[in-house]
Amino acid sequence: MTAKPVPLPSLRFTIPGPPVPCARARIVVSRSHGRTRAHAFTPEKTASYEAHVRTLARVAVYQTQGWRTDWGAYSVTLRFYRAERRGDWDNLAKSVTDGLNGVAYHDDARIVHALVEVHEDPAQPRAEVVIEMTGSETIEELQRRLRREVTASRRASKRLR
Repeated sequence: MTAKPVPLPSLRFTIPGPPVPCARARIVVSRSHGRTRAHAFTPEKTASYEAHVRTLARVAVYQTQGWRTDWGAYSVTLRFYRAERRGDWDNLAKSVTDGLNGVAYHDDARIVHALVEVHEDPAQPRAEVVIEMTGSETIEELQRRLRREVTASRRASKRLR
């Protein structure tokens, strides 16, 4: 008798309000005392939207039983419903996937499949996010994770002594 594979959890949440496309980093150049310095920063509107995404994702991660942020690969489906034609699909997606870094997954480099849809909905602009853990961990990833878990367990047991 073969064991039935356990379905992997999926993370689902909605970001209410108009989606905000990721704006390019701004660079400010200043000169003083004969030195030139450049400083790059993310525009406030983009940074604020990414922070909002992070907050909603934290709640979704907390509510999703079995969710793992250290999984090997993720599939992402993003559906944007915008009030007006503003922002390319890739910039809309980037503002969400960047906001999910460190919350839903360690890094968006782990996304191996993405589906992005852009629709018009002036009455109820929003973004719908679905993230699925896909495939299985590679042997190397499994070994690294097990080493981390063993090390953490040993540290915890030393603290209890």
